[in-house]
Amino acid sequence: MKDSSPKPAARSFAFGPFVLFPERQLLLKGEQPVHMGGRAFDLLTVLIERPGELVSKGELIARAWPDLTVDASNLKVNIA
Repeated sequence: MKDSSPKPAARSFAFGPFVLFPERQLLLKGEQPVHMGGRAFDLLTVLIERPGELVSKGELIARAWPDLTVDASNLKVNIA
Protein backbone atom coordinates (compact mmCIF):
# COMPACT_ATOMS: atom_id res chain seq x y z
CA MET A 1 0.00 0.00 0.00
CA LYS A 2 1.43 3.35 -1.03
CA ASP A 3 1.52 6.19 1.51
CA SER A 4 -0.12 9.21 -0.12
CA SER A 5 0.33 11.56 2.82
CA PRO A 6 2.24 14.74 1.96
CA LYS A 7 5.95 14.70 2.75
CA PRO A 8 7.11 17.41 5.16
CA ALA A 9 9.07 20.20 3.49
CA ALA A 10 12.81 20.16 4.11
CA ARG A 11 13.89 22.77 6.62
CA SER A 12 16.13 25.54 5.41
CA PHE A 13 17.66 28.59 7.05
CA ALA A 14 18.74 31.64 5.06
CA PHE A 15 21.31 34.07 6.45
CA GLY A 16 23.27 36.59 4.41
CA PRO A 17 24.28 34.95 1.12
CA PHE A 18 23.93 31.46 2.65
CA VAL A 19 21.18 28.84 2.83
CA LEU A 20 21.54 25.89 5.21
CA PHE A 21 19.67 22.61 4.62
CA PRO A 22 20.30 20.60 7.83
CA GLU A 23 18.69 17.33 6.73
CA ARG A 24 20.69 17.34 3.50
CA GLN A 25 23.93 18.36 5.27
CA LEU A 26 24.21 21.14 2.70
CA LEU A 27 25.30 24.77 2.97
CA LEU A 28 25.04 26.94 -0.12
CA LYS A 29 26.60 30.33 -0.72
CA GLY A 30 24.48 31.60 -3.56
CA GLU A 31 24.30 28.56 -5.82
CA GLN A 32 27.66 27.07 -4.76
CA PRO A 33 28.02 24.38 -2.07
CA VAL A 34 30.31 25.28 0.82
CA HIS A 35 32.55 22.38 1.83
CA MET A 36 32.93 21.88 5.57
CA GLY A 37 33.48 19.04 7.98
CA GLY A 38 30.60 17.17 9.59
CA ARG A 39 31.23 18.45 13.09
CA ALA A 40 31.55 22.05 11.91
CA PHE A 41 28.25 21.55 10.07
CA ASP A 42 26.61 20.20 13.25
CA LEU A 43 27.84 23.21 15.23
CA LEU A 44 26.60 25.67 12.61
CA THR A 45 23.23 23.93 12.56
CA VAL A 46 22.67 24.16 16.31
CA LEU A 47 23.63 27.84 16.29
CA ILE A 48 21.33 28.61 13.33
CA GLU A 49 18.44 26.70 14.92
CA ARG A 50 18.62 28.94 18.00
CA PRO A 51 18.99 32.53 16.78
CA GLY A 52 19.51 35.09 19.49
CA GLU A 53 19.99 32.43 22.17
CA LEU A 54 23.06 31.70 24.21
CA VAL A 55 24.24 28.16 23.47
CA SER A 56 26.64 26.75 26.05
CA LYS A 57 29.92 25.03 25.27
CA GLY A 58 28.47 21.89 26.82
CA GLU A 59 25.47 21.91 24.48
CA LEU A 60 27.68 22.46 21.44
CA ILE A 61 30.06 19.68 22.44
CA ALA A 62 27.15 17.30 23.13
CA ARG A 63 25.70 18.01 19.67
CA ALA A 64 28.93 17.61 17.70
CA TRP A 65 30.50 14.81 19.77
CA PRO A 66 27.63 12.77 21.21
CA ASP A 67 28.76 10.00 23.54
CA LEU A 68 32.38 11.21 23.45
CA THR A 69 34.45 13.15 25.93
CA VAL A 70 36.44 15.85 24.17
CA ASP A 71 38.43 18.87 25.24
CA ALA A 72 36.97 22.33 24.68
CA SER A 73 39.84 23.00 22.26
CA ASN A 74 38.07 20.70 19.76
CA LEU A 75 35.14 23.09 19.86
CA LYS A 76 37.42 26.10 19.34
CA VAL A 77 39.09 24.50 16.31
CA ASN A 78 35.78 23.63 14.65
CA ILE A 79 34.24 27.03 15.32
CA ALA A 80 37.28 28.72 13.79
